[in-house]
Amino acid sequence: MSVVKISGNSSGTGIFTIESPNSNTDRSIALPDAAGTVSIKDSDGVIDAVAFTGTSGTAYGHLMSTTIGDSNVPYNSYGTPNSSFYRWVLPKAGSYRLFASWRVRLWGVHGMILSRLYNNSTSSVMTDINGASTVRMNYENRGGGTAETFNFQISHEWYVSVGSDNQDIHHQAFTDNNSADSSIQSDSNGYNHHGWQRIG
Repeated sequence: MSVVKISGNSSGTGIFTIESPNSNTDRSIALPDAAGTVSIKDSDGVIDAVAFTGTSGTAYGHLMSTTIGDSNVPYNSYGTPNSSFYRWVLPKAGSYRLFASWRVRLWGVHGMILSRLYNNSTSSVMTDINGASTVRMNYENRGGGTAETFNFQISHEWYVSVGSDNQDIHHQAFTDNNSADSSIQSDSNGYNHHGWQRIG
């Protein structure tokens, strides 16, 4: 095993040690680039798993709605159907992949359900990482006559950036049907989940 030791400057007594384990594979550590990123690669140029796997609450997070039931969707205005579960709390400033899967229900009524991202920490509607709208269509039924009973599991994905730590991002919803039959449902037939992954 090869060892390189670097002594501290005149104001420090610590020693920085770099050790190379016995291996038959070439590896390299690139010095930080202009953005401060350090990369660790094998000779094939592929980043090892140890270089990018993370821990829950730091690199990724996830909420499941296993302790709640049906949540009404606000009529003619956006609101958070459940502010304890239909949200993401992003620990650090940076870029994130947000994803959600929830059950939208138009049960014997006509109308639509939309959703969007809302930064509850800054009280502002969010745009994505490219400045585009975060509004998503969940479901719309405009047929004539008696409305069918629909219940769908809908998945969405966004790429966003936040400028401060501990940002509380809400998954808001909107319906133009004024009844309890326009809702986000959660039960053993399909719980809802909201997850995040730090990407930059």
